[in-house]
Amino acid sequence: MAGKKGKSGGTNSKYTQETYEQMKNYLVTGLSLRDACALAGIAYSTWNGYEQHNPSLRRERKQWQEKLKARAQLNIAEQIYGNKKKGIEPSVQMSMYFLEREEQKEAKNAQNAVYRANAVKLRAEAKRIEAETAQINGEAGALKESTTIIDDIGAIENAKNKDVKDD
Repeated sequence: MAGKKGKSGGTNSKYTQETYEQMKNYLVTGLSLRDACALAGIAYSTWNGYEQHNPSLRRERKQWQEKLKARAQLNIAEQIYGNKKKGIEPSVQMSMYFLEREEQKEAKNAQNAVYRANAVKLRAEAKRIEAETAQINGEAGALKESTTIIDDIGAIENAKNKDVKDD
């Protein structure tokens, strides 16, 4: 990608093998993309431009970002099951840690489901109130028109009575 003209007319001179390796190392350690870009000395938008021009780079970046989590999960599993070759005995404490984490995830997912259900309910309630308000406004408009007609009829009757008295 080095030397290619970008939209701004400049060159992508910052994309080098060294930048690639730096970004890989930063992202594999769990840094965010923004932090990795800052440490590598490139703008976040510049990295996004690289990814747009090279979709395989985006796939690689996502793999790098998942690597730390995957390795941590393997380490936890090894502690839970044990590994005779490495001399690691199964750990009840790590099993308890894992179960507590899973329970927290389930509780969070359940709470999120409740929040989503409440949001749906509130949106439905807001639509109902809007519809009722529109209906009330429509009835109020019709009532106002009726009142105006009655007032007009009353004015006509008063005018007739006045004309009759004037004669």
